[in-house]
Amino acid sequence: TENMKTTLIDISVGGTSRIWILDDGTRMDGKTIDYNMPFKDSAIVELISINAKKCTDTTQRTIYLINEVLWIPLAFTPNAETNNLFDVKGSNLESYEIYIFNRWGEQLFYANDITQSWDGTYNGTLCMKDHYVYLIKYSHSATPNETLIRKGTVFLMQ
Repeated sequence: TENMKTTLIDISVGGTSRIWILDDGTRMDGKTIDYNMPFKDSAIVELISINAKKCTDTTQRTIYLINEVLWIPLAFTPNAETNNLFDVKGSNLESYEIYIFNRWGEQLFYANDITQSWDGTYNGTLCMKDHYVYLIKYSHSATPNETLIRKGTVFLMQ
């Protein structure tokens, strides 16, 4: 696995020096530090800020690294042998909903399971060659209580 370059900034007031203690035991000083954080779901970061009188203030936070992959195709061809579904792929998702609309705002498709793909039909009839709007609402395992939204268009080719 790769490391993720992360910049940490001390925004506390009155500190003249500081010590960062990172999840893997690394210790660094500086108001702003760059750290190649090991790629995992979360990491604990501790900051000790020291003022001119040598008094300390300590805070600790968990940083969530979102390892999200959501792949959305740009086009598909319902009548072909391959690439014949609008097939969204994702990982580490807690919830998922997809809506497909035509250019007039009519909802053509809905699913709440990422394994359900749109075959380019509406009420059993193949839709015409055109761009269609998708709206995807989902949550991720690192932030399950936050709803994320992706929207765009997909081209149905024939």
